[in-house]
Amino acid sequence: GTSFSNSFGYTSIRGFRAQVRTNQIGFSVETNTFLYHSYIDAIVETSDASGTVMSVTGTGKVGGNQGDDVIFLRAECVNVNGSCTGATLLKLESQTQFVANGFMNALGVTMKTTVAPGAVLTWNGTTALNQSTNSFGWSADGSVRFRFANSTAVSLFSNNVRLGGPFVLGWSTGPTTAANYVGFSPCAIGTAVLCLGNGKSADSSAGLSAGAFFAPQFIGNSAAPTVVAGPGAGMGATVTLTPGSTSVSGSVLFTTGTSPANLSPAVTVTFATPLAQPPNTCTPVAQNAVTARAMDSLYTEPPTTTGFVLSAGLQSLRPSNTYQVGYTCF
Repeated sequence: GTSFSNSFGYTSIRGFRAQVRTNQIGFSVETNTFLYHSYIDAIVETSDASGTVMSVTGTGKVGGNQGDDVIFLRAECVNVNGSCTGATLLKLESQTQFVANGFMNALGVTMKTTVAPGAVLTWNGTTALNQSTNSFGWSADGSVRFRFANSTAVSLFSNNVRLGGPFVLGWSTGPTTAANYVGFSPCAIGTAVLCLGNGKSADSSAGLSAGAFFAPQFIGNSAAPTVVAGPGAGMGATVTLTPGSTSVSGSVLFTTGTSPANLSPAVTVTFATPLAQPPNTCTPVAQNAVTARAMDSLYTEPPTTTGFVLSAGLQSLRPSNTYQVGYTCF
């Protein structure tokens, strides 16, 4: 093998060929060696699993911060019995750096790469770091894939990034064939609103779970609920929702009729679509003076996934009065 010590700049090694036997190393960059502005073209053959094609130890640097080293390194494990597996293609210790361009490949056999925590590895313009384990390059679906231990960890597409194979971050009409993924997509094509997507132009955020949300304002984006008056509002009562009301918040405006009943539903609010789980509360708030006087006799029943009921209490509401009740459901 070849061993570098101290600093080497503008090194050119072309047509290098070596056979690495038991416990040997083809290229060893050791101690505080700095190999920069250099070019290496080599084929290294290992004879068993104990061999290492290229090793950087101590505080050695290949390329360092220069980033212009070019390395074409091809390796194969061959012994008297034919092909063998398990040799190390590239080994980096914790304080080393490997910043280079080029191509490294194990020529189709299983070789491992060992990169210790703390090592700096920047491998630019590479087709394969190790064909059988860690690699990145173009795939048949048009993506650039990063594979670790032969499993896809990151796939880059023109319109999204997939993580770990089945997980997607981005907008796509078919982000993945797997059932579970994370996506961000437009709620409606041409509308500048961001929501959690399901691979179509639609919101799929019902299952969103997070520890805390911080925002200057929360606005529901559901269609308007429907409302009907009950006996607590009296015979001939009228009821509407104010513009902009959603399943999250809104305002109920109703005018009582004759003979409003106590202990009876005054208004039933039905959400536009059923929720994934019932809100903990739908809190009523008086929005005019008449309603403020009646708040001791207005309350909401425990909400369900389909809506909530605004009821009159022990004291009945006054006939022919207009009440306005705001609500928030969480």
